[in-house]
Amino acid sequence: MSTVYISHSVSPWELAQVYVLARETERQGLQSFIPDRTWVPANGVPPSLTGIVAQAELMLLFATLSGNHLEWVNQELRAAQGKPVVAVAERGIELTGIDDRNIVEFDRSEDVAGAVGKAAARVGALSLQRRNKNLVTGLLVGGLVLLLLRGLPEDGGRQ
Repeated sequence: MSTVYISHSVSPWELAQVYVLARETERQGLQSFIPDRTWVPANGVPPSLTGIVAQAELMLLFATLSGNHLEWVNQELRAAQGKPVVAVAERGIELTGIDDRNIVEFDRSEDVAGAVGKAAARVGALSLQRRNKNLVTGLLVGGLVLLLLRGLPEDGGRQ
């Protein structure tokens, strides 16, 4: 099962939304992982988390203006270089290096559930695209191998 690494910069009272996001992601058929915030960002992402980031199919980011974990998020984003990132971000947060199509903004005056649902759907779509791409690549490689094998003489080239 594919894993989604959920990075977050939320205040403790907003953490419930991160768990709702994880549940919605799991409804898309993906396993989610929410890191703890017990490590020190100045020391870099600990090896235990770097391994999880490396194995994750993509990163899902949840960021709020009142969040106090932005440096953790920045470190995790660096560790996830090259992976697709989907972000649920409160309006006013500047995000760089993330495809605009993968940023879902919300306003505190609105229900965040809509943004969470959109982000989970985007994660599901990206995961499906990646799986389909891998399937097509596998079929192409398999077809080429079959063509090569069919081109070999029946006696295996022995005379």
